[in-house]
Parts: sequence; structure tokens; C-alpha cells
Amino acid sequence: MSTRLFFRLSPRTLKEQGKTLIDHYGEILIERKETLKSLSGYLAVDGYFAKKGFIEAVTEQAGLEVISKLRNDADLKYLYKGPHVKRKGAPMKFDGKIDIQNPDQRRIPLVHEDEDCKIYSAIVWSIRLKRKIKIAYVRWWNRGKDTGKYAVLFSTDLLPEGLLIYQYYRSRFQIEFLFRDAKQYCGLNHCQAGSADKLHFHFNTSLSTVSLAKAIHFLTIKKQDRGAFSIEDVKTLYANKIMAERIF
Repeated sequence: MSTRLFFRLSPRTLKEQGKTLIDHYGEILIERKETLKSLSGYLAVDGYFAKKGFIEAVTEQAGLEVISKLRNDADLKYLYKGPHVKRKGAPMKFDGKIDIQNPDQRRIPLVHEDEDCKIYSAIVWSIRLKRKIKIAYVRWWNRGKDTGKYAVLFSTDLLPEGLLIYQYYRSRFQIEFLFRDAKQYCGLNHCQAGSADKLHFHFNTSLSTVSLAKAIHFLTIKKQDRGAFSIEDVKTLYANKIMAERIF
């Protein structure tokens, strides 16, 4: 297994190989499919990867189901569930286009509600992906009022409940905080090495430092008292502690 596949290839290299960046990421997942499947049967990715080629590669060649996010103007259709119309031609498959800002709640019913959001879910047809998908249409609320903001999450697996799709995608977003803290406070972007092994070591060291700093600080605090995890808080606290010790 090539170590180079851990890293993003340059546009020039991709062009020489006749590949896109999406193709490259798909190959990484396919090569590591056994390891990934031993962890989970689902792959949660951001909306950048909601593309037909990537979805097909991951589901068909890697054997993983994808959970991701569609654009807010996603082109979706209701599936026809009525009686078979006796006429010439293929059976009717679709029952009109979905108004994504105001979907029909009879056909995309409410499945979960709390003080922050309402989640509607149904199996629909995605024109862009050319397949059936299970959507979780999330409508955000604030103090009992509709904010007008929404997100269209989806799963290639048609079985999960809308709430589970939402929870999986929300959990995926937590990794963004790890990368943010590593970039801002632990030098993730500061390595100038050209060797793949050296880069691999540097990235692991930087990301591990974030996790260790949080563990050292927060594991001594009761879970209900920890609050938000941020390396900035940890760094500020210990920098002030060192400064105070020097003064006194």
C-alpha cells in the first residue's frame, strides 16, 4: 500500500494521471476498504463529496454506505407510490419535483423534533446522483420560531431513520475542530519536509498533541463540567500558569 495515497496529489500530477481529486480520494478509500469496514459500514463525508462518481465508487467498490449533505437547491423528486396506471410505456416512477424550501410534509413526514431543530425524512430520487436516497431534511428553530435555515442530509442506505442520519453527520463535523486546533496551535501546516514518511510523522505528532493536551486537561474534570473542548483554552490556561510561576 503506497504511503503517497495518504496525501493530496498536486493538480499537475492528477492531470498527468488523468484523474480528478475526487477520483484520488475514492481510490484511497477503496484500497483501505477492509480496515474501514471493520470500523463501520458507514462513511460520513461533507457535501464536497456528494458527487455521482465518488458515491458509486465508495458504495460499489468499497462496500460502504455514504452519509453526506446535498446543496440547499438540490434537485430531488418524490417517488410515485400510487396505483399502476394502465397505459403504454414504463410504469410511473416519479411524482413531481420537491420544492426543497417547502417540502410536502405528507410525503416527507416529521420524524424528530427538539428545541433546536425539526427533522423530516423520506426516500426520494436524486437527479444528480441518479439513485434513490434517504434524506433527513433538517429545519433549524430558535426559541420556538423557524429560522428559515435548513440542511438536506442524505444516506445511500435507505434503512436508517432521519435522526440517525443527522447524528452521524453531526458527529463527522467534530473532526473539523481537531484539524482547526492542530493548524492554529500545534503547527500542522508548518512542516517543510518533502519525504512522505517525515510528513506522515509530522501530521500524526501534531494531531496527537491536540488529543493529548485535551486529555491531560479535561479528563481530570467531571464530564458534566467540561464545557466546550478547545485547545485555545488549554494553551491560554497553561501559558498563564507558567507566567505566574515565573513571576512568583
